[in-house]
Amino acid sequence: MAADYPPIIRVKQREELVAALKLRTAPIVIEDEELARPFERCARMQRWSMVGPIATFLIMRSLPEFKRTEWRVDVVPPHKIILTPWR
Repeated sequence: MAADYPPIIRVKQREELVAALKLRTAPIVIEDEELARPFERCARMQRWSMVGPIATFLIMRSLPEFKRTEWRVDVVPPHKIILTPWR
């Protein structure tokens, strides 16, 4: 029996990302390298206790719809970011 997975939302523009973040129902793949860059830094730095929160704060300041406690940030080669809602 196949599991029911939500559809993946692919975004290339900031407006698409904002709309997808507001839905908070499905994984989001950020396909634009420039749009993904702050999230990539956040994902790579979250293992360091002080730098991760700083990177997250900077993302939240420019993109208030993103809440770190609601999304898991993963880096997938080549330079794509996947935001998965915490369940």
